[in-house]
Amino acid sequence: MDQITVLSRTIRRFLTILLFCGIPGILLSGILLSGCAGMAASPPDEPPQWVIGHLPMPGYYVGIGSSNSGDMSEDRIIAENRAMVQVGGEISTQLRSELRIETTDEALRGARVELFEETTAIVEQDLTGVEIVDTYYHPNRGYWVLARLSKERWAAAQEHERVLLRERVTQAVRGAAGREPANLREELERLSAGWELLLSSPHGSVVQGELYGTQGYLADAVSARYRDIVSGLSVVLLRESLEESFDAVIEISGRVEGETATGRVPVALVYPDRTGAARIAAEGVTDEQGEFLLLLPREGRRAGTHAMRAVVAAEELPQLEPLPPFHSGEAAFRLTLIKPPARLLVAFEGLSDKRTAEQGVRRFLADADLPVEIDEGLTVPPDGYSIIAEFHLTDFPQVIENAPLMSEGYLSFTVRKGDAVLQSVSTDSRREGGIDRQQAHGRVVTALIRELEQRERYKTQLIEAFGQ
Repeated sequence: MDQITVLSRTIRRFLTILLFCGIPGILLSGILLSGCAGMAASPPDEPPQWVIGHLPMPGYYVGIGSSNSGDMSEDRIIAENRAMVQVGGEISTQLRSELRIETTDEALRGARVELFEETTAIVEQDLTGVEIVDTYYHPNRGYWVLARLSKERWAAAQEHERVLLRERVTQAVRGAAGREPANLREELERLSAGWELLLSSPHGSVVQGELYGTQGYLADAVSARYRDIVSGLSVVLLRESLEESFDAVIEISGRVEGETATGRVPVALVYPDRTGAARIAAEGVTDEQGEFLLLLPREGRRAGTHAMRAVVAAEELPQLEPLPPFHSGEAAFRLTLIKPPARLLVAFEGLSDKRTAEQGVRRFLADADLPVEIDEGLTVPPDGYSIIAEFHLTDFPQVIENAPLMSEGYLSFTVRKGDAVLQSVSTDSRREGGIDRQQAHGRVVTALIRELEQRERYKTQLIEAFGQ
């Protein structure tokens, strides 16, 4: 067996450890080994015992690498890399065994597992003190390398890293000079900063220490405290239901409460859409004392009664990635929007069949589901809504004897509130003929009503008028 060669200087390698997926993804680059010249001796009749699998070496992480491409120089580099990969593989197995899930709380259990997977998915590790113990070369078997790393030396280096991580996380969570957080928002920011430190370290899931008067895994302590704060937040509304006119200014006020002052907390008013998914109707941020006032925008309002919820927008709080947001308390809110009355005026100067025209307009407006109630029996105040539908007709002279009498027209809608014009909508023109003016007019009206019913944009434009 060749003489043991110890690295003449510290070997620094960047090792990507895929703990839960095995070791094939480990990449090593630029292994610079000194003191190994002359190790490729003449091929012996029998390979060393470690080549054929007999390798008792307690107290060490051991790696064996080989390559047989036919290029001795290249095979040596490849074999050394593969030996180092095996050393890293034994280390990753050891690290994996250190993840002892002792808590019975499933939420915290999952938190530390996710943290462990995240921090060890791609990690840069320093392998220091690695030794090339022996090499073997045979023209038919290729180049073989035996490497080892002292477990005691590695453990001491890792413990030093954990001590430093423990100090940094503890300082991040406790704040400068141990000052108590001014409010829950600040404490969540500290916990998020501590979690980021754990997330960025390969020791994040296993480092232990004391936080909040309890000794244990820091990942457990941070995620448990974060969960307690967020899940302990509750929403209290000043009014749990409200009935207002569709076009009224609608404000929803309340406060977010926690075990202490909350600080600025994001809140939202949500409702289920037709698929059951939550949609945001209004959103905002509390003041430092947790008070909030949400203004419901006019856009998107629909008349009727709506079941809504005032919630803490937990996803907008400082997060513990990659954990999903914890849920906070919420308050039910019922909003009833009443359609205000609107006066309808149908103008059809020169139109013969006024009844058909007015019935067509009313049918179109009913199908449009406007946020106003059109009823002749309603009393509309002077500053209320009015909708004016006007048929504009032009008759053409008969230039050829016995030819149809031609008429052309379009229909316009004007939405007003008091004296203010909110919206004007006009259809495209339609030209029709008949044996007399009445028939020509009737055909123009029928074409215009059909135009209204077939094109959704007219309904949309009218509805938008009431959002102003």
